[in-house]
Amino acid sequence: MRWLPAMCLLFGLCGNVLAAGKLLVGHEAEADSLKLTMGGKTADIYVAPEDFKLANIAAGILADDINRVTGHKPQVKNDLNQLGPDAVIIGTIGHSALVDRLIAEKKIDDSDVRGQWETFKLQKISRPMEGIQMALVIFGSDRRGTAYGVFALSEAIGVSPWYWWADVTPEKHTALVINGGEIKEGPPSVKYRGIFINDEDFGIEPWAANTFEPEQHNIGPKTYQKVFELLLRLKGNYLWPAMHNVSKEFGRVPENVKDADDWGIVMGSSHTEAMNRNNVLWPKEGQGPWRYDENRDNMLAYWEQWAKERGPYEAVWTLGIRGVHDSAMEGPSDPEARVKIVEQVFADQQALLQKYVNADLRKVPQMFAPYKEVLSLYQRGMHVPDDVTILWTDDNFGYIRQLSTPQEQQRAGAAGIYYHISYWGNPRSYLWLNTTPPALIWEEMTKAYQYGANRIWVLNVGDIKPGEIGIDFWLRLAWNIHAYDRQSVANYLVDWATREFGHGEAAAIVDVMSKYYRLGFIRKPELIDLNSFNANERHVRLMEYDAILQKTESIQDRLPADCHDAFYELVLYPVKISDLVNHVFLDDSNQARALDQIKAETEYYNRTLAGGKWHYMMTVKGTTNAHISFKWPTNDSRPDKVVEEKDVIAPELSVNAEHFTRNVSRGDSQWLPIAGLGRQADVLTVFPVTTANVTESAKIKTDSPELDYDFTVAKAGQVGVTAYAIPTHRINAQHGLRYAVAVDDEEPRIVDFEHPENSQAWQQNVIRNASITSTSHV
Repeated sequence: MRWLPAMCLLFGLCGNVLAAGKLLVGHEAEADSLKLTMGGKTADIYVAPEDFKLANIAAGILADDINRVTGHKPQVKNDLNQLGPDAVIIGTIGHSALVDRLIAEKKIDDSDVRGQWETFKLQKISRPMEGIQMALVIFGSDRRGTAYGVFALSEAIGVSPWYWWADVTPEKHTALVINGGEIKEGPPSVKYRGIFINDEDFGIEPWAANTFEPEQHNIGPKTYQKVFELLLRLKGNYLWPAMHNVSKEFGRVPENVKDADDWGIVMGSSHTEAMNRNNVLWPKEGQGPWRYDENRDNMLAYWEQWAKERGPYEAVWTLGIRGVHDSAMEGPSDPEARVKIVEQVFADQQALLQKYVNADLRKVPQMFAPYKEVLSLYQRGMHVPDDVTILWTDDNFGYIRQLSTPQEQQRAGAAGIYYHISYWGNPRSYLWLNTTPPALIWEEMTKAYQYGANRIWVLNVGDIKPGEIGIDFWLRLAWNIHAYDRQSVANYLVDWATREFGHGEAAAIVDVMSKYYRLGFIRKPELIDLNSFNANERHVRLMEYDAILQKTESIQDRLPADCHDAFYELVLYPVKISDLVNHVFLDDSNQARALDQIKAETEYYNRTLAGGKWHYMMTVKGTTNAHISFKWPTNDSRPDKVVEEKDVIAPELSVNAEHFTRNVSRGDSQWLPIAGLGRQADVLTVFPVTTANVTESAKIKTDSPELDYDFTVAKAGQVGVTAYAIPTHRINAQHGLRYAVAVDDEEPRIVDFEHPENSQAWQQNVIRNASITSTSHV
């Protein structure tokens, strides 16, 4: 049997290569070492008084980070005459007289930094000036570049970006020295890279209001500063703030706006919040209906106020219109009339930006997200201004709906992606555990990058916790799209586990998390029900979960006590709750016990973990976990057999895709596996993405890469072939989503497995993470 693609299904990699290096951080001094901390003494940290506020903020955090590792806190100084023999010099090119002088004297090399976007270098030099024996110069092309350089040093000395948000404790040392090396990174692969705090009702808002900053009774400046710091440590720069009606509108708190500017965070707003203005309060505070064809003047005035107040600050402006909050656009039923309304909205919004932000719209970052029903309007020929970034979206379950055509890739505004690892809506919500495999994020996002989506990436992260791993991987990929390829993407978990918990248990943790993601990919814990599996599958699944839970608990027993909180948050809680939820639905004899344990674990998370630091993050009103409902619908059918994506099934035969007999390449195109993505084994897909469409049946055998599977049946007759594929979507209207299959010498049969979003077939596909198609052959 042969498996041939009738089109380009997936993708390869290309683009700029980011230079990078490594600092040689040690704990014993050599002759030319820079002593950050040694013998109770610390190097001074210098920032020029004329530099950005962010450079001073980052310097202060670096001092705290060195203290976290060594117990000794350096002083941050703005006076060159006060510096000791060892110093860390922090500065932004063109905004630090000392950095500019060192460049002019050719003591540091800015040739690959100056004029770049968010680029930095760390360079150790001797005798930069009188009185200083050794210095580490951290300099950036702009204010964020400088901050990223500072946090690169923090990570190099052992401080995780998640030290606060996941309580990762750095390894303690009495001495820290830099013996050599150099780091240069940037510019980033994606210009604007950030997160969307969404559906905050369940965790981060009650936590902030009751635990972290009760004086605000809400998510406020104290919380947002922690978010800003996390973004910068992960080399992010962009934020869509919380926007449900339980939250104060970000821009209505003056301290929020000032802090974002001080921290260098580019503010934006979600697909539904035009002109960065949250309209959730419009029914109470607005005048008239939220309908542009009937109430244009009042809606324009509402947007104009924000353009006037927020115009001086760095932002990406959201254009277009949807309904109040996250509802469909209000207006006439005729789609063509709705298209004309949106086009008028674009023109009016851009006129406000020209008036209050910059007359040259090419210098104003703008974006439009054709999300849900808006995509159908765009597909009818809606004109989006050329300087506006089109933010393509996934289908809320991690599969991107559409990417740019060659013509769209020529747009000045380029394209970006809005993606989910947390979602509240139809057909099911998944707001609790982060089970989206890093390999799936890699597969979808590198494909998007290949199709020109490199201007804006935004990740819907829900409450931030417990989406730490997904956020971490997403932002690292956005910074450097070449950090991982289809094989090394599996090594991300190795890098992550080593950074957070050290080398000793990294391999065991990776084994646990790899199985956690595979099991969660078969069915997310939030989407499971009794109909999800047959009796044998239920038994096997429960055994597999019990086994990884047992291994996880044994790892915790071996870890030092100061690692326990972080390990619980990042590994043990997700694994244990996944195990327990499966027992609730698949194990009648243990359902009551599992429910009691879920409540107990959640109570521990909120009241005991990290001294009660995260109280309310996992609960609402102090009861059970708000992210889970035990009354989920059961509208998806139960599969008779769970097999690997693109598996081939003959009577009593199931073959994982990677167990082919022959793999026949055609030209540069070939079926290749993606490590870490799949059910029992890795999926295969066609590389590179530039593989040409094959639309003529006669050319399939000669032009398409091919997989062959040899099998034998007991007697001649009809054979059924059922194929499981990841339920992604066609790349754009110029591509199909098809495969071709043939048994023996028959002509290949083309099968189309694209399903409209919100159709019954699509709903089943995203719930089970598989698009299943069948053919019969004689």
